[in-house]
Amino acid sequence: MYDNILWRYLERDSFWISTKTNLTVKMKKDTLVIFERLCKKRNWEYRLPTKAQARGNRILVICGPSGVGKTSSINGVLGMNSLLNKIFNECGRPSVKLVYVPSSTTRPMREGEKNGFDFNFLPEEQFLSQMKNRDFLLYFSAYSYLYAIDGKDLKRRLLVSDPYTLFIYNLNTLQIEKFKSKFKRQPKVIFFSIPSLQELEKRRNFKGSFKEEKELRKQSTKEEIRIGKTIADFKIIGRDIESSVRKVLLYSVEEIIAPNAGISSRITRKILARIRKVIPKKKKKF
Repeated sequence: MYDNILWRYLERDSFWISTKTNLTVKMKKDTLVIFERLCKKRNWEYRLPTKAQARGNRILVICGPSGVGKTSSINGVLGMNSLLNKIFNECGRPSVKLVYVPSSTTRPMREGEKNGFDFNFLPEEQFLSQMKNRDFLLYFSAYSYLYAIDGKDLKRRLLVSDPYTLFIYNLNTLQIEKFKSKFKRQPKVIFFSIPSLQELEKRRNFKGSFKEEKELRKQSTKEEIRIGKTIADFKIIGRDIESSVRKVLLYSVEEIIAPNAGISSRITRKILARIRKVIPKKKKKF
C-alpha cells in the first residue's frame, strides 16, 4: 500500500509526488485527476497535505550569545548528515539534507574561517551595492560591522529543494524578530543559553575576535539572553557538543522535517529513537 505518498505544491499548475521508493514525478492537474482515479481503483492510500504543510518553512535559526557553542554545534549537526540519511532510509524514507547557509558580512576573516562556509566575507563597497540592489532579505549592523541574509539565494534554495532539506542559519539574537517577520510561516528558532557568565568568559578568551569586538559582544550578552528567552521555540544550555547536537537533531526532525514531509507519528518516533541511540555518549566540552 502506498500510504506515504507526498504531494508538494511547487508551481501553480503542477505537483510533485514522492514515494518511499524515492521516485519523484511531476504532474499537471489533469494527470492528477487520472492518478486519483487509479488510486481509488487499486485501493492505494495516499495523503494530500494542506498548502501550509506543502509550503512549510524549512528554516532553522540558531542564535545565542557569542561563545556559547553555536558554531561547534552546527558543525556537529552537519557532520551527522550521512548518519541521518542512513536512519531515514532504514525507516523507508528519502535521504535528509542538512544545509548551513552562511550570512554575508564586512568583518575581517578570523583564523580558521573559510569564505563561503563560515560567512560570505564581502568588501564594504560590494555589500552596500547588494544592499542598494535589494539582494538582501535582512541587513543590520552589529559589533561595528555589517551583516546580511541573501534573500535571492534563500528563495532559490527553497524552490529547488524538497521537504527533506533543512536550511540552518546562525543569526544575531537581536535580529531574530525582524527575520521571522519576513515569513508567513515563521522559521523555528533554537536559542543557545549559557551555564554561567563565568563559563562564557572562559570560552570567549579563546575566540578570535578583535579586542573592541569582544567588548561589544560582552555588552550585548544580557540583552541577548533576555530576548532569546522570549522568542525561542526551543532552548539549549550549551554544556557539551554531543548533547547539543543530539537536541538540535531531535528538535529538527520532530518539529520541522517530519511535519513538512508528512511523516507519520509512528515513523517519526522510530527515527527519533534511532537518533538517540546512535549519538555518541562521550561528552566533549566546547
